[in-house]
Amino acid sequence: MEEQELAIEVRADGTITATTPADNRRQRERLSPFTGPDAELIKLFERWIARRDHVWQDRDLRAFGSLLHRYLFPGTMWSWVENRLPGLPHPARVALIFPPDPPFARLAAVPWEYLHRPGNDGYYLATDSRLVLSRYLRRAATRADLTPVDRPRIQIVVSRPKTSQLKDVVFDDVEEAVRATEQHGFAVLETLHDPGVDQLFRAIEERQPHVVHYMGHGEFRQEQAEGRLALVDSYGDVDWVSDRELAEHMRRLSRVPRMLVLHSCDGARADFTESFAGLAPQLLRSGLHCVIAMQYAVTNSTATAFSVELYRQLAARVPPDRAVQAARMHIGGRTGADPRLLGIPVTYLHGRPERLFPEEA
Repeated sequence: MEEQELAIEVRADGTITATTPADNRRQRERLSPFTGPDAELIKLFERWIARRDHVWQDRDLRAFGSLLHRYLFPGTMWSWVENRLPGLPHPARVALIFPPDPPFARLAAVPWEYLHRPGNDGYYLATDSRLVLSRYLRRAATRADLTPVDRPRIQIVVSRPKTSQLKDVVFDDVEEAVRATEQHGFAVLETLHDPGVDQLFRAIEERQPHVVHYMGHGEFRQEQAEGRLALVDSYGDVDWVSDRELAEHMRRLSRVPRMLVLHSCDGARADFTESFAGLAPQLLRSGLHCVIAMQYAVTNSTATAFSVELYRQLAARVPPDRAVQAARMHIGGRTGADPRLLGIPVTYLHGRPERLFPEEA
């Protein structure tokens, strides 16, 4: 964990530890089971956030974020964290680490990007200038440094199964925005439309992109603690592929992409019933270094604005977690923006974030 300035880790037994790896100082508390009153309220807020007919105010999100904060930082945990912040680099990377197995695996799908420090002087952790919030996967062994890349290759994937169960995926504007990154030093490959799982990974094996940018549908099944991605079968219908199956295909590649971007566009309105939140952890274990996911479906204009800023930052060799932070502020600061937008982008890391696209020495 030497890459992070502050790690917040939940263990399988419910122990939560805050650690500053540089000096190995730590604070330990115990989480209540995710079945108590606070957990039920969090689940209720999660259902409310999915309602399209509810106009959210910032005070609503502050209440939700404060509830998340109370659950994740029991006892004296947060006061210990705040006392450590002045001595950390600016901005400090804050890594949230959750266990892969029940009973606390469910926490990986909670939208922690809405964490809000309670009180009159409260703030959202995801937008505070002192912090860069990301999710991190603990690994058993240190990986070798990534080799320098002159022109990172981006593979766009658009999945639009023929089914009335899913809304159409609006992708043209985002595709155009991603292609515009060629002027910033990226190489954008031919778009892959409506692939099946075998076709998708055959294309990745042949083209060996550094980044795969998926536009389509995803979901997280809470009962099974399983994320799924909507691909297309041989009849053009939806083929829901589980995170574990995707990870198995990823592990068979001779060269795994460095980054995966996941989002769903639904035209004019955001859809908070879809989620990529639970999909990323399993994929990171397959060898990816970074997954950037939009936790819920967003409007076409939001996805375009986010992509433009994200790739602009990455082209400048900004680390991916900080690139997402800049893109988050960009979409959240637009006039009339839905306050929920601040919590939609989420970054999952598995390795040194600043070395995703290193330049030649």
